[in-house]
Amino acid sequence: MFDSEKKKSIIFGILTFLILTCILFCFIHHMDQDLLQTLSNTAPSCLIGLFLISLLCNLLDSCIYKAALCDKIPSFTLAKATDLTYLRIFGNTTLLAGGALPLQSLYLLKNGFMIGCSVGILLSLYTIQKASILVYATALLCIQWNWIRTAFPALSPYLLISYLIYFSVVFSLVLLCTSKRICQFVFSLIDRFPSGGKWPQHKTKWQENTQALYQEARILFRSKSKFAQIIVLNFAKLLVVSCIPYLTVRMLGLHPYTLLQAQLLTSLMLLISNIIPNIAGIGSVELSFFLVFSEILGAHSLIAMVYYRCATYYFPFLLSIAVVGLVRKKLSRLTFSPSQNSEKP
Repeated sequence: MFDSEKKKSIIFGILTFLILTCILFCFIHHMDQDLLQTLSNTAPSCLIGLFLISLLCNLLDSCIYKAALCDKIPSFTLAKATDLTYLRIFGNTTLLAGGALPLQSLYLLKNGFMIGCSVGILLSLYTIQKASILVYATALLCIQWNWIRTAFPALSPYLLISYLIYFSVVFSLVLLCTSKRICQFVFSLIDRFPSGGKWPQHKTKWQENTQALYQEARILFRSKSKFAQIIVLNFAKLLVVSCIPYLTVRMLGLHPYTLLQAQLLTSLMLLISNIIPNIAGIGSVELSFFLVFSEILGAHSLIAMVYYRCATYYFPFLLSIAVVGLVRKKLSRLTFSPSQNSEKP
């Protein structure tokens, strides 16, 4: 499944993950002894609870992939959707956020789905996920605007900038997925390549994949029932993820905010983190978590962040290592022929 260059990238990504994790734990080791004692006294049942929440989040991700691909690949089961979920987690972590799409596309290719169709659907799902965060955060912000303005006066400038950048990113992704002019522009760029040797074959293949990407993305966005199902599943995942900071402060015996307020703070944290660059998935979430939660949690925000990242980052990545090993064995026994029967818009 992985060539030698990709294996080197994976090794580099894992080393980066370990180095950044060591830095985080060194920082934790030098924090206040009372907080360190609180962290070390975490009950096993609490960690099990976080692990189960992590599994639920990834199960909802798998349901999203299943909803998007079940009519495209008749044999695409929830188990295969789970493989796709953990390939994304593994690729984002070990290949520094650039490996998820190639790994997932290769997996779908092995299951008979051509590269262009795979990229079109995966890119569309990524766009819907980003748009769901924007809608979810905006709805909660409208409901609780007076509270957020009073409790977090310093956060308002960051929110305005984050909203402008985030909306621009989502709008650009929607255009990339659905704009016929962009598709035609890509075709014109491909036509500029030489016409001799093997170039015509390459150009034809690239144009077929570009057309498939555009068609599959438009089909997904125009399918009202499937689109609504994916949106609902994304909202359900956001609901579960946003419960984690609420549960972590309860584990610490604190009651600084209600469940609805925790939903708002977490959605704003996700919105801000999505516009901050990161390395192997580390950095942007930690920074945005402190920015949003430190004012209300104080020193306890560090412990809450460790719990949150265990549920959303460390547990899923450790599981993904085992899943990828199983996927490699399954794919080594699988023969495939990419399907060319994508639906017409």
